[in-house]
Amino acid sequence: MQWATNDAIAKGVAERSVMNLSLSWMYNAMINSAVKKATSAGITVVVSAGNEGKPASTYSPASASSAITVAASGPDNRRAPFSNYGLCVVFAPGICIPTVSSSVDNGLYYSSGTSAAAAAARVSGLAAYFISSENSRGFKAVKTTLHLTVCQEIELQDFKLLN
Repeated sequence: MQWATNDAIAKGVAERSVMNLSLSWMYNAMINSAVKKATSAGITVVVSAGNEGKPASTYSPASASSAITVAASGPDNRRAPFSNYGLCVVFAPGICIPTVSSSVDNGLYYSSGTSAAAAAARVSGLAAYFISSENSRGFKAVKTTLHLTVCQEIELQDFKLLN
């Protein structure tokens, strides 16, 4: 994270950068601090909520308050049973997502989770779209635009689901 943050700053592209962190550890203040440094520089940081079925606030970087934390929903717009959750998360499709792979004969397999192949990846792509097409610049602008695209779903108990 430190290298990516410093590189984006040095190249003057921090406000046009998206960092996807599809990984999870138990809460760690140092990891969350690195996320804060990146978002303070203007980098949009999207993180997976985790796949333990527990509160995202007990994991890092999911608990980093400045990150966009993404949990997984199923085709029924309900929280995926494995997905971590919390009031600071948005939900995106994360069950049986068609994914390309060089290790599968036909190059396609179906992935589930909050990580790189599913929910957080979709939100990272959406953030990049906002930067390139909507001219959103910087983490705060991207996060604001993202939150304007979510809808409230009763099934998700006051959490936000990406449209």
